[in-house]
Amino acid sequence: MYSFDVYDTIITRRVYEPKGIWELMSFILLQDGDKWDLNLQFKIDFAYIRSDAEKQARKKDSYEITIDDIYNVIKKNHNLSSELCFRLKQLEMQCELKNTIVIKENIDKIIKLKELDEQIVLISDMYLPKSFFVELFEKVCPMLNDLKLYLSCDIGFTKVSGLMYEYVSEQENVQYSQWIHEGDNIVSDVNVPELYGISTVFYTKEENTDLIKRMEGIVMHYSSILRQYLLGLISRIGVNTSRGYRIGYGFVGIALYTYVDWILKQASGRNIKRLYFIARDGFILKRIADVIIKEYELDIKTFYLYGSRNAWRTENEEQKNLVLQYMEQEFMGDYTSMALVDTQGTGRSIECLSNIIGHKFIVFYYALFGDAINRDIIPLCFSTGVGGSIIEVLCRAPHGSTINYEYRDGKILPRLKPISEAAYRRADLFSYFKGVEDFAKDFTEINNIAGEIPKGNISENIVGYCLKTTDRELADFLGDIPFDENNINEMSIYAPKLTKESICKIELERTTEKLNMVYLGNELDISYCRLNSEEREYLEECKRKFIKKTKIKSNNALKIIIYGFGVYGKDLYHRLHLDTKIKIVDIVDVNHQRFAGKVPIVSPIKNIKKNLFDILVISVFNEKVAKQIRNMLKSAGIEDKKILDLKEFERKYEEI
Repeated sequence: MYSFDVYDTIITRRVYEPKGIWELMSFILLQDGDKWDLNLQFKIDFAYIRSDAEKQARKKDSYEITIDDIYNVIKKNHNLSSELCFRLKQLEMQCELKNTIVIKENIDKIIKLKELDEQIVLISDMYLPKSFFVELFEKVCPMLNDLKLYLSCDIGFTKVSGLMYEYVSEQENVQYSQWIHEGDNIVSDVNVPELYGISTVFYTKEENTDLIKRMEGIVMHYSSILRQYLLGLISRIGVNTSRGYRIGYGFVGIALYTYVDWILKQASGRNIKRLYFIARDGFILKRIADVIIKEYELDIKTFYLYGSRNAWRTENEEQKNLVLQYMEQEFMGDYTSMALVDTQGTGRSIECLSNIIGHKFIVFYYALFGDAINRDIIPLCFSTGVGGSIIEVLCRAPHGSTINYEYRDGKILPRLKPISEAAYRRADLFSYFKGVEDFAKDFTEINNIAGEIPKGNISENIVGYCLKTTDRELADFLGDIPFDENNINEMSIYAPKLTKESICKIELERTTEKLNMVYLGNELDISYCRLNSEEREYLEECKRKFIKKTKIKSNNALKIIIYGFGVYGKDLYHRLHLDTKIKIVDIVDVNHQRFAGKVPIVSPIKNIKKNLFDILVISVFNEKVAKQIRNMLKSAGIEDKKILDLKEFERKYEEI
C-alpha cells in the first residue's frame, strides 16, 4: 500500500507559510471593514489571534482538534457571537480553497500508481473537516476524491502519536512491511512510521534560498501579505531553472509589474484607450500589460512603436517626413484617447516627435530627468528618478535600436541596427523575458484571488538594489546584458567582467583620462561586483598604490571639495588626484558612513565648513538632484558662486 500526506506533499498553499492564510484574512477584514463588526485592533492582530487560539485549543486532553475547537477559543477570548465566529471560520476555509494548488510531481506519482492499480490512501494531521477536502479536491484535482482520506480531526488520532498508522493498518488490513508512506514532516511522516516498520519517502522541496533571501531583504519593509505571496511564488521556482528566468521571475518581475500596473490604472482613470509602448524599453512592459489587460478584461489596446532618439531628433527633412508618415500609419490618424509609454529620459526625444507631429503627447515615464512643466509633452511620472539607466537595462528588447524609417512593401517600416542574437542568448535574456511574463501571469492571478495587494515603492527599491548590488549572481546577469546608453555599439554590454590588466588600467595607470577612455561598460561598480576574491584584493591593492602616488601641487592650485562619492565622484577624484593645478582638500558624502575604513577618506558633509576651498563640485549627474543639493548648501551658508555642478566644472576645468 502507498500512503501520502496531504498539505505540502500533494497540495500546497500559494502563500509562503501556513500563517499567510491568517495574514490574508487580516488583510480582508481590514479591506472589508464595514462587513465585519470587529474592532480595528482585532483585525490588525488577527493572524496572531488565530495562531494563539490553535495553541490554546491543543492544550486540551485529546489527540487532535477541529477548526470548531479553534474558533471556540477565539469566541471565548474575544467575546464574539456564534454568528461572527461562524463567518470567520467560513472565511478561513474560503481563503484555503482559493489559495491551494497541487504539487504536480507528486500528483503525477499518484496517477502512475493508480494506473498500476496500486492501493493508495491519503493521511493528514489536520483540523479542517472532510467536507472541506472534498470541495478542495474537486477544485484542484478531482481524482483525489477517488482515494480514501484519513483525517486526524475526523478520527481523533494523529500521525505524530503513531495511533493514526495503527488505525489505518487495521482499516486497510495492511501489514506495516507492505506499506510505503510519503510526506514532508521528518517526525510524523518519517521517524514515527519507520518505528512501525513502514517504509518512508521524505518529500523535500528544494528552494532557491539565495532568491528567497534576496527578496526577503526587500519585502521585509512591506505588508505581510505581499511578503507571503511574493516569497510563496519564489519558493516554487525550480532549482534547475536558468539564471535569467530566476532573476526575471523571482526579483525583477514585481518591479516592472508594479510600474505597468500603475500605467494601466492611470490610463483607465484618464479614459486612455490606446497605449503605445516605445521600442526598445517597451518590449517587456507591453507583454506585462497584455497579461494584466487580458486577466481584468480592460478596455485598453496596446501597440509597439519603433523609435529612438536618433530617429526622432533628426534634422533631415526627408526623415522628418518619414517619421510623420510612420506615426500617421501607427496612430491611424487618431491622436485622441492615447498615450506613449517609456522608461526614463529627459523627454527631449518625444518633444522632438511632438514637434514633428504637431501633437502634445501624454507620456508615461518610470522616471523623467529634468523639469516636468512647460514641456511639449504631458509627462506622467511613476518614480522620482531612482535608478538611472538601470531601468533601461532591465527592459532590454531582442532587437536593435531604430536608425530611421523607410518605405518598404507598401508601408513605412523602421530600419533597425543589427544585433548579435548569440549575445542575447549568452546573457540568458530570452529566459529572463519568459520569467518576467510568467511572474506577471501568476501575480495577476493572485491579485484576482486576494484583491489589490499593496505594493508601495517596492519597484523603486528593487531597481535601486540592482544599481547598487553587491549580489554577484545579479551582477553577473546584469553585467552581461547588451547595452549602450548612446545606442552606438550594439555589441557593448552593461558591465563587463574585468581582467587584472583592465583593473590596473582603470585604477592605477589612469591619471587625468575620463573613465570611459579605459572602461567600455556603463556601470563600473557592477563590474567590480563580478570580481572573485583574488581579483578584488588586486583591485584594492591598485587603489592603495594610486592613493600613494603624489605630485607637487602648484602654489596657486585650485582647492576643491568633491560632494558625493558615487560613480561620478570617484571618476572625478581619479582624474584630479595627480593634476598639479588641482588640490582636492576633501571628499564629502551625505552617507559617508558607507565608505568607513576605505581609501580615500570620505568625510561627513558638515566638514565642508571646516575647509578653505575655491570650488565645491556636486558630482551628481541628475540635474534635479544636483539642484536640490545646491539649494541645501546655499541654505547652509555656502556661497553660491563656489558651487558648481558637473557640467559647470567641466567648462571651468577646460579653462585651467
